[in-house]
Amino acid sequence: MTLAERMKQRADKLNLTPLAIAAAVSALGCDVTARTVNDWLDGSFQPRFAALSPLATVLKVSLDWLIDGEGEAGLGEGQ
Repeated sequence: MTLAERMKQRADKLNLTPLAIAAAVSALGCDVTARTVNDWLDGSFQPRFAALSPLATVLKVSLDWLIDGEGEAGLGEGQ
């Protein structure tokens, strides 16, 4: 599974729109737009390094899982 596929899977599971993801990531100190998030989700671009930790927090996953698919997918979901 690619990084984009993992992000899309989590966004869908959490019912998060690109706009909601962008707002939440921005609130954590890494300004991004909904268009940027769309580009991440469709695989056109990958998030810059500074966005990965806030993105993992928003998607409720470990940073390891987000980056390479290792570890637990859902944090705090009883999985």
